[in-house]
Amino acid sequence: GPVTRGEIPVDKERGWSKGFGFFSFPPVEVADPPLQAFPGAWMDGKEIKFEKGPPRQHTGTHS
Repeated sequence: GPVTRGEIPVDKERGWSKGFGFFSFPPVEVADPPLQAFPGAWMDGKEIKFEKGPPRQHTGTHS
């Protein structure tokens, strides 16, 4: 389904991914198929884990 936001934090000193990311789907139910499709998936020697978290509250400001 459509992704409205995606973010993969990067270590500022090395420029490498910190190994996790955040993605938003509208509505939240659209995230269920990807969560169920990849149990036990691996990438670059690490297991990929998907977890559904609470919706983020947008404050309208940028840090």
